Amino acid sequence: MPAAAAARFPMPRLLEERDLHMDMLREAGRRSDAHVIRYDWASKFVRPNDVVLDAACGLGYGTYAMRYLSAASRFFGIDSSGWAIDYATACFGSDNTEYIAGFLPDALSRFEDASVDVVVSFETLEHVEQPAALLAAFGRVLRPGGRIIVSVPNDWSDETGEDPNPHHLHVYTYERLAQEMAVGFTIEQSARQIASGCKHVDAHCQWVERPRVLEVVEPANGRVEAEWWLAVAMKSPQAGRDVPYRETVHGRFEGATHLVDFDGHYTNPWLVHAMVEIPYRLQRADALKRLAEQVRDSYPSGTADHGAALAVLCYRALEEHAHDTQLERLDGVIAGYLALSADNPHIRRWQVSLTYARARLRLRRGDRCGALADFSAVARADVAHITPTLGTKVIEAAFQAGRLSWLGDTRSAARDWWRLGLTKAGHLIGSAWCEFFGNIEAPFIFAMNDAVEIVDRATACAQALSLTHSRNNASAAMLYDIGQQSLRSALRQRDADLDTARANATSLRNEFDRVCGELRKHHAQKASLEQTSMERLDQILALEARLRDTDAALDEVKAQSVQRLEEKIALEKRIEQTDAALQHITAALRTSYTELAAARAQVARLRGEMDSVCAELQAQDAQKSSLERTSLERLTRIHELEARLEITQAAFDDVQTTALERLDQILALDARLRDTDAALDEVKLQSMQRLAEKIALEKRIEQTDAALEDVKQLSIDRLKCIETLAQQLRCAQAAVGAAVPAVATCPKSLQIAEIHSVRQGDKPVL
Repeated sequence: MPAAAAARFPMPRLLEERDLHMDMLREAGRRSDAHVIRYDWASKFVRPNDVVLDAACGLGYGTYAMRYLSAASRFFGIDSSGWAIDYATACFGSDNTEYIAGFLPDALSRFEDASVDVVVSFETLEHVEQPAALLAAFGRVLRPGGRIIVSVPNDWSDETGEDPNPHHLHVYTYERLAQEMAVGFTIEQSARQIASGCKHVDAHCQWVERPRVLEVVEPANGRVEAEWWLAVAMKSPQAGRDVPYRETVHGRFEGATHLVDFDGHYTNPWLVHAMVEIPYRLQRADALKRLAEQVRDSYPSGTADHGAALAVLCYRALEEHAHDTQLERLDGVIAGYLALSADNPHIRRWQVSLTYARARLRLRRGDRCGALADFSAVARADVAHITPTLGTKVIEAAFQAGRLSWLGDTRSAARDWWRLGLTKAGHLIGSAWCEFFGNIEAPFIFAMNDAVEIVDRATACAQALSLTHSRNNASAAMLYDIGQQSLRSALRQRDADLDTARANATSLRNEFDRVCGELRKHHAQKASLEQTSMERLDQILALEARLRDTDAALDEVKAQSVQRLEEKIALEKRIEQTDAALQHITAALRTSYTELAAARAQVARLRGEMDSVCAELQAQDAQKSSLERTSLERLTRIHELEARLEITQAAFDDVQTTALERLDQILALDARLRDTDAALDEVKLQSMQRLAEKIALEKRIEQTDAALEDVKQLSIDRLKCIETLAQQLRCAQAAVGAAVPAVATCPKSLQIAEIHSVRQGDKPVL
């Protein structure tokens, strides 16, 4: 980054904005890697000379990355933060990159309808109040066949069902994302991404650590783990019928033929890039087939659009190994299109392509005669005035017509077809080179590849002629091998080998994931058993504690019972003392009554002593009253003691009942303790079994790792084989490049002599 920008925006200032914005090119780690690699993935869907809009670009590093990872011509970045736009402009601004401050979707109003080829908007939809309205605004600015590339967090909700991030207004799953995007777009590809971890699919709100990954998936059943979902979708090119066409993918064409002049020859030229051209068209096979069916049904049969759709459907039928009934139906539809008479060069181009495709369809059905007729028609076709790149079909058709003729025992006709293919290849390759490369400053690579394929197919014709020159018993297998020795076949075989290696690696990865899943389940079961064991142990400890508390309570009850018994004995002793005192008082009263009687008997005799006796008697009466009161008080106290004794006896009975109940509880707890010990023994046995299963699974993982190493070694061997083939191809190309100027400069007689020598048995150079 520029020194002035680095000084103006030091890292501490960036860290203040980190929750919302961060320049991931200045930060290391899984999170930054995940954000940067998205733009690398998105750049693969950007076509040459596209106009790219990075909506919610943040600090602009993603726009900058795509500028160097794609061949787009113009970039725009939009973000609501003025500070972020200042940073992006200072660090990443350039002549073809402009950063704009504004809120989405209002900031899109500055863009005209159908003015952008690609919209990239990562982690944006969850931040806006109306994501459907934003997607509709993206659809407005996109050109027909343009692409939108988005990402959203995958279910970052907590236990409440809401996203705890205050800036996230929505919780997204893949199902919601696909539903919203399907309103105005066709999803081409979906990918899952994990930086460090994600939610476990089998547990609610449980986040688990996972290795970093960005891979294309088909999340049909919702059982795929992902931290983010990424999706690429295309705006339907059908919307382009009334939109003026502007060619951007292919540059200036200086040739005189009709290689890329789509405007004026198609009803809807936007269909070409979106439906026909393999590097740029709709990537999802079933969606491409549906688009071709829609075009076939909605465009007149006398248009180039209709022919292009038929060609796509033919090759889809070949790839899908369609049933003979469907192939026959396609045969009839193609016949109708081939019956057209038109001056449109692109209609004639599709007539040649459809004749070739029908030949392959007929060959698939076992109709060799029909296939030979179609291959013959294509081999005779004059395509130089349409575009010499159609020679790929013409020369291949000549080779196949010769092969079918040889199998049909018309050997001379077969050699005539191969000679025709070789001759026509020379004429087509002899066309002005600008018909292939378009312009010298920005050559058309796809057309140059067609030129290579023409020479490659001509080589197959030359090999067939050489093989059959001196022998009439060349087998079909030998001719088949020639057909399989082409550059395209080698590349196809390489792709097949790579696909097989990828499939094997994917299978091993799936098996590894499955084993890991089983291990996780076993670990979870083990953890659950350990948790259960710990809970049981805690329960046992709690029971032991309760048992100790019960013993302590029982001891306390026993002590209280002994204390109450001692109090009862003491009360009984006091009652005995009280009874003795009462008996003494009663005896005293009897004595007093006896003396009173004696005193009354002596009253008459002791009248003189009356006053003294009366006084003594009054004193005795007072003493008597006092004793009676004391007796009554003692009697009341006795009644109270009897009541307390009854209460004590009832409490003692309750204590005995409680002690018996506690004894029963102790016996029950002892029985439960024995059951718990038995369960614990069973858990220990199960744990030993799980440990044995874990050891067996670890052995299976070691075997899986060994198999994976074998696959890696096989892939390395295949890669070395491919590099060897590539080296041989470069040698062949160098030989051909050296031979062409020599042939062009030597006298014609010498050329004829060299050709005659080749026919006499010289081996061709591959």
